[in-house]
Amino acid sequence: MTMKRAFTLVELLVVVAIMGLLGTMAIGGYQAMNRGMQERGALSAAESAIALAKQRSELERCPTYLYCYDELLSEETDDDPAVVRGVAVAIRPRGRITAVRGNYLIDEFGDLEMLYPTIDAGNSSASSEAQNNSGRKSGTAILWKLSGTKVERAVVSEGCYYEPEGAELLTTVTEEGNSDVDIPRYALLQDETTSVGFKPGDLYGFEFSRVILPHGFVFGNSLPNSMSSPVKHAKTLVFGDNFINDSASASQEQAEQDLIVYALRGNSTTPVKIGTTADARKQKE
Repeated sequence: MTMKRAFTLVELLVVVAIMGLLGTMAIGGYQAMNRGMQERGALSAAESAIALAKQRSELERCPTYLYCYDELLSEETDDDPAVVRGVAVAIRPRGRITAVRGNYLIDEFGDLEMLYPTIDAGNSSASSEAQNNSGRKSGTAILWKLSGTKVERAVVSEGCYYEPEGAELLTTVTEEGNSDVDIPRYALLQDETTSVGFKPGDLYGFEFSRVILPHGFVFGNSLPNSMSSPVKHAKTLVFGDNFINDSASASQEQAEQDLIVYALRGNSTTPVKIGTTADARKQKE
């Protein structure tokens, strides 16, 4: 009767070691593949923001702004790293401020009813608890002050008119002569918590698109680190600035109309560059 030879302990250990090595390689390969997919997704999201802003500018024959910044959602603690996200906001200019009365920003030529078709007069006192993805309270809007490539964010109440006590009158000329007519002027009531120094002639606009990068991806290599100042500007792109030539330096600033995307890996607070939106365009070609 023939005896069957069993595996020795050394042989078993060698098999286990090989299986462990193969498993480690498989996990590492999966992690690298998953990270590559996330990076391509972040670059694609940034490229889509640029494409949309360019398309809107070309279709409407007016400039559009793409304001990119990094926003701190929670500070670093002993147990958890800081949570930061990259945001790209596409903005279309809507008009110019003609007068400033306290916190009222007046545009005598604007039509706020066209901007806010569903707003009633009482929503300026809406609940402060309701907020949307843009970080604004219900009954308010985000107003962007535009100056060349500089962009500033303000919060305003929607659907307001400037009607002070004592009724400030606008003078109109008729065939019978001059007559005072009480005409309420379109206005935006600026929230004191986000007060921006507007003055007559300043260009303002509203966003029409917002792109948020996937978790762990940002636009800048220097990040905000305090909730007292949670937003840090990364870059502003202006498309179609030749339509109004509002800033002589705008074209020079836009010599490179691409965005750099960075990643936060592990517990590191130093962003690592993963590529540019030009890389995303090449991948699509």
